[in-house]
Amino acid sequence: NKVKITYVDLGKLFFAICVLGIHTDAFMENRIIHSIIHSYIFAFTVPYFFICSGFFLGCKLKKIKDKKDYRITLLRYGRRLLIPYLIWGIWYFFVEIAADHITEGVPLKAAAADRVINWLICSPGDGLWYIQTILILLLILLISDKKSYQTGLLFISLGLSIVPALFESNADGLFKRILSSHTFLWDGFFFLSGIALAEFQEKRVTKRNGIIALSMGLLLTLVSSILSVTYFSRLIKLVTAVGLFSLAFNTSPAYTEEKSLLFRRWSTIIFFTHYTLKYGVQMVFRVMNLPKSTFIFIISVFLVMIYAAVVDRYTRNTKLYKILYSG
Repeated sequence: NKVKITYVDLGKLFFAICVLGIHTDAFMENRIIHSIIHSYIFAFTVPYFFICSGFFLGCKLKKIKDKKDYRITLLRYGRRLLIPYLIWGIWYFFVEIAADHITEGVPLKAAAADRVINWLICSPGDGLWYIQTILILLLILLISDKKSYQTGLLFISLGLSIVPALFESNADGLFKRILSSHTFLWDGFFFLSGIALAEFQEKRVTKRNGIIALSMGLLLTLVSSILSVTYFSRLIKLVTAVGLFSLAFNTSPAYTEEKSLLFRRWSTIIFFTHYTLKYGVQMVFRVMNLPKSTFIFIISVFLVMIYAAVVDRYTRNTKLYKILYSG
């Protein structure tokens, strides 16, 4: 069968760079530009990745009739994520302790305790909450059967998605931290929606519906911003991300399958390594007594793109590459 070449993988590469923009607070110098870019571009970055992951897993699951094969597919997907998650998780656990101590002056013991709490709630490193969310949801799908997922899990997660906006302002202490963190409880419905989209609504993933969803999502984002209403912000992000994915999935570019796979590999490398590189750049700026600025983002993007190109070209066929980036 001929592989369908789309803009999905190029979208992954673009949004991987956007993740770096989020973590470096890019365009901080201008409040208006910062607000526009973070609200209308960066905000849909992780939802897009969740939709992609869920959709392509859902495409596999919907073809499966046997319960045993269904579980095997989930286990294989989970194992592929688990190895790089643990390796990079341990690395970022210590990187963030060092960063808190060096850049913020937090005592080592306090920094370590904070990282343990953060890992239990969210992830060992801020970027890895995405994988931790998927791993927990895969475990839930494994211990439930397919019927249970179809009838209730998605709707429960949709309801949970508005909980932080309802209670965060009046919460404090550990509860506030849980509400303000990215977890499978509040953000898992993005991934589950991608699965449901593939299993039950794949025929509706069209370019026309993508334009409608994207337009509706951006309009709702504008209205909610004007009215300062945040209760349904995650649901709005879902609509927008589905629109973006639908457009990318139904648009065939001129580049080859090989180029598309290159974009996919680069986005994965950038995802796992950008946090290390951006910390390095931030520390250099601090040592040189330079003010925080968008230059941190620009330099980090330049370095991470070079790193991705070098790693992909020279180590792609090695065992180390598989362990670090593809499980």
